[in-house]
Amino acid sequence: MYIDVRLSTGNHSGRAVIEHKHDLIMLLEKDGQITFKNDTELSTDLKDSISVDDISSIYDFATTVDLSMLHKIRQAIELNSAVAREGLQQGYGLGVSPALKGASDLSELGLELYCAVLTSAATDVRMAGVPMPVMANSGSGNQGLTVTIPVLAAAEWLKSEEEEHLRAQTLAQLIAIHVKGSFGRLSPLCGAVAAGVGASCGIVYLLGGKLSECIAAVQNVFGAITGMICDGAKAGCALKVSTCVFTAVQAAKVAISGRSIQPTDGVIEEDVEATIRNMERISKEGMADMDKLLLNIMLNK
Repeated sequence: MYIDVRLSTGNHSGRAVIEHKHDLIMLLEKDGQITFKNDTELSTDLKDSISVDDISSIYDFATTVDLSMLHKIRQAIELNSAVAREGLQQGYGLGVSPALKGASDLSELGLELYCAVLTSAATDVRMAGVPMPVMANSGSGNQGLTVTIPVLAAAEWLKSEEEEHLRAQTLAQLIAIHVKGSFGRLSPLCGAVAAGVGASCGIVYLLGGKLSECIAAVQNVFGAITGMICDGAKAGCALKVSTCVFTAVQAAKVAISGRSIQPTDGVIEEDVEATIRNMERISKEGMADMDKLLLNIMLNK
């Protein structure tokens, strides 16, 4: 990633350079003078994912970690739930949430729809540019919402205990980071898919599932919505997010029933980590020219 922005006014000029990550400023200039310069060796030190871990070790950590260490998880719940509640009260963006909810009361909705309504409400708010803070996941606000809100909604719907909810959130967030790392920082694959994988595992935990059901949920999500592309941040992202949330809940329910997409089918492998590596190949090899094609389409409409 490389972004070089130069601005000029009647009296002054400025320049900002971002490299490697969306929020990593490498250079700032004012009137041709450098005011800030970052360490160029940072590019080799950046950690994209929890690469040394796997689904099993993440599950073990999430289910045993001392709850006093989960202040970031609590903060994610607080920030992202506030955005969802705002979206439920006002109409924003594409209006996916009110369209899904219809005339029904929230208390009347089934689990899938309740999770999708709350999550798309938050995404509607964010895509409308409302100035509310969001806790990101893997550098993306929408991914943060897509992994946090479905688990929060499921915990509310199931009336889960606080500890169950916190552990489910921890599991979901870490698996989303682990999976998104395989896609790459800037991938043609929609990051909501990775977030949906994490959310599905969190929902499995809330439904009483264990490691084997979490693994099945990962396989089920990938087998269902592999290949959803990213064509830029926009109001329509709320529809993509709701699709991923519906899939996450369905995949969790199928996993809880003892079923998983078989390794003989499509991109699914016997080893879930091999399935994740297949996602990496699809993103980095199969879609190597996708960004150029998407830009060509969008810039020539």
